[in-house]
Formats: sequence, C-alpha cells, structure tokens
Amino acid sequence: MGFKHVVRPGECLSNIAFRYGFYPDTLWNLPENAALREKRSNPSALLPTEDVVFIPDKRLKIEERPTGARHTFRRRGVPEELRLRFLDAKSEPRAGVPYVLEIDGATFEGETDGDGFIVVPISPAAAKGRLLLGTGEEQEEMALSLGHLPPLDTAEGPLVRLVSLGYLESEEQGREEGLLRIALEDFQSDHGLPVTGEADGATLAKLASAHGS
Repeated sequence: MGFKHVVRPGECLSNIAFRYGFYPDTLWNLPENAALREKRSNPSALLPTEDVVFIPDKRLKIEERPTGARHTFRRRGVPEELRLRFLDAKSEPRAGVPYVLEIDGATFEGETDGDGFIVVPISPAAAKGRLLLGTGEEQEEMALSLGHLPPLDTAEGPLVRLVSLGYLESEEQGREEGLLRIALEDFQSDHGLPVTGEADGATLAKLASAHGS
C-alpha cells in the first residue's frame, strides 16, 4: 500500500530514503512521485510542509548462503557525500587551505583541493556540523545545517544561495528592503547576465550552476 511522507524542515530525499530503508533513486523514480519530480528538479532541495514523498511498502529479498561460513552484506547507497567549495573575493578557488570539519561526532582534517573543494563521506542522517577553515588569527568558524536548502524557485531559494556565494552576509540581511535586489544585480554583473535585479530564469540557472545545487 505505502504511505505519503510530508517533508519536514531539514529533510531531503537522501535522509528520507535512509530513514525508511530505500535508495534515493528508488523513491525519486516511483510513478507515485512523478508530480514531485515535475515540481522539484533537485531532490536535495525540498520544501517542508508542502512537498510530499510517496514511500512504498518494503519488499522481502531472500539471499541464499551456505551455513558454517561467515558472510558480509553491504548496504549500497551509504554513506552520502558532502561537497563544500570555497572561493575568494575574485571567485578564484581557495586551494590548499587547512580545515577541521566535525559532522555529527565524526572529525575530518585536511586541506581544500586545487578547486577549493572539501569532499567527505557522511551519513545521510547527518544534520549538523562545524567547520574550522584556515589557521591562526585568520581562521574562520562556520556552523553547518545540513538538509536545509530550499528549492531554487521559492522565495528563499535565491536568498540562501546568494548568502552561500558571499553576495550577502546573512539571510537576515537579504530580507532587508532592497538588499536582495542589489545582491542579484552584483551576481548578474559578475556572471555576464542582464543586470535587472530580478530572479529570472537565466539568473536562477546560473545561481544553480555557481552554487552547485
């Protein structure tokens, strides 16, 4: 029979699938979720209280193995991958920057790669993290809230991505009158788009590309 799951704050398709014991692609490609696919192009950005994911009943799978031996079963699709990219004021990658990343009790240390990326494996259920980027007096501390990326075509979508890309200091700043428009104009100017201050289709597409989601 299955049931419908209403998306909650902090949820995306990966952690919903993990909770109920499915692969994300399995849920995403179900005929019952066709309307959701039409509405949301990115399964990692769902809208809480409005988006609904159909969850089917589980099917029993039987594996035959001989007795008297040790067998290993590995669950596919775990872990997920967290990708963070850091650019400087000129939009150049911040390569070789030391970092310490804490995600739900797990700690990762290293340096950003040549393209400014940090890429680490995480549990689909991971919810919060803390990042220390750099060293000494210039070290930056960032709190990470995973799974809270709103769909691009919502009112909050462009705002959150502009904050992440450094065009706004915070979401609160972007809600002040006129500042979101100025940030959009700056972004459009930097990326060779018509400077309108409006989140039109071309601007949203470029935002998705620049942000990576």
